[in-house]
Amino acid sequence: EVSAKADALPDDQIGPYEQVLTELGGLARTPDVSVGLLESVQSLQTKVQREKQEVRLALEVARNLQGVTSAVGNTDAYLLELGRYVEQYPGTARATDFTRVAESEKDLVTGAVRWNKIRKTLQGIDFKKVTASEAKSIVDDYSDFQRTSGPYPGDMKLSDRLLMLQAVMKRRPAVDGVKLVFDGKAISTAFMIETPDGKERYYTDSAPLLDKGLTFDSYTTPSGDQTVNKKLGLTAFPDAADKPRDSWLSPQTRLSRTLTERAEGPGSEDFEAMIRFAMERVLSDEPKLDPILRMLLAERILEYGAEGSHFIAARAKKVLTAFAEAGVPRLTNWVNYSDVQNRKLRDVATEFLQKQTPEILKVVTAAEMDRDSAQQLPIGPELQWVGWLSREDRGSGRWLIRVKNGVALAKSGDLVTFARRTPTEKPQQVKVGAVTGTGTTEIDEQIEATLPVEGRAVFQVLPSQ
Repeated sequence: EVSAKADALPDDQIGPYEQVLTELGGLARTPDVSVGLLESVQSLQTKVQREKQEVRLALEVARNLQGVTSAVGNTDAYLLELGRYVEQYPGTARATDFTRVAESEKDLVTGAVRWNKIRKTLQGIDFKKVTASEAKSIVDDYSDFQRTSGPYPGDMKLSDRLLMLQAVMKRRPAVDGVKLVFDGKAISTAFMIETPDGKERYYTDSAPLLDKGLTFDSYTTPSGDQTVNKKLGLTAFPDAADKPRDSWLSPQTRLSRTLTERAEGPGSEDFEAMIRFAMERVLSDEPKLDPILRMLLAERILEYGAEGSHFIAARAKKVLTAFAEAGVPRLTNWVNYSDVQNRKLRDVATEFLQKQTPEILKVVTAAEMDRDSAQQLPIGPELQWVGWLSREDRGSGRWLIRVKNGVALAKSGDLVTFARRTPTEKPQQVKVGAVTGTGTTEIDEQIEATLPVEGRAVFQVLPSQ
């Protein structure tokens, strides 16, 4: 009867073993029994003692493994539990695997966890409003994430987000962009006087009215570093005394003021929209704007836009090449209105603008649409840390996934881990199983081919939202 009890002892409790050993102890003290019977009792005692010790050790191991499972979701606690197990059971195969994960592959665990935070940040970016400083912070964080996580081998599907942010990092504030485009005193702070014959124009920094005439300093170069004093009789401008000062402003200076006002107003953080607005104004406003200057300003706007917007840069390559090949040197002194060569260049610029204006406007309009479309593109999937890869404690030693209690598995989604074959090899994402329709984990039949290691964190790839 006691022998039958010994054969039926459980492998998850110590108490029943104590009870059987107590009964066997009583039998061993029974008088007047054969030596053979006593020896069989002693043999059974030895067997039960051994099995009791095995169960005690197994329960102790199970408690330690449960500590690892309970730490799932907290990287520091998880790695600490792996280390504790190694200290308690040094030299075991499981301890060897745990050491590998805790020391050589901890960056893969932290990287997978950190991806979720990076993903949330990238997904939450408003492409219209992100600033240069915000973009730099996100790019720096992403670069550090990649550097410290192996780099992260999961499916990120960043589409144009990273390229967009890298371009945003280079942006100057909108007001500074206007100053860059309209650089040069003859452009940004110039007054214009057109003689009655319409053949001569002067770009000036002031136009004070004197008793006998109109005198001013005329720019001789676009930069405005050189001027020459000019004087015209009042008879050429009979209504000069009644004209307000701003009415003498040059077309380019009026444009500069219009765009500066726009750059200082609400919505100026929408870079692509600002570039489109600036290009529309430069290409269509101010009929008296010198065509050479109009062409140069349009090119500057497009270059400034391409520097600060991945979407404009991607669209503008062909048009920027057309600007470069148009045959109008950027250093042309368009201020010298009467120069014969400049007259020819004005014809070239006029023809170029007539041909390219639709294409230029198409570039800035399409870039804005590209940006809005990219904002809607899905990003790589979120990961849920659900458990870790392990072998069964007793019996077949088959592979299994120890899932943390309380983790709500999604109804579908691959179960993956992150691994590298050698310490110097780039990591890879490895599928180890999947979630079945019943909401339970199912190990991949081909897992042995992936050289699994006990202790590797297992994540569920969540369906895209």
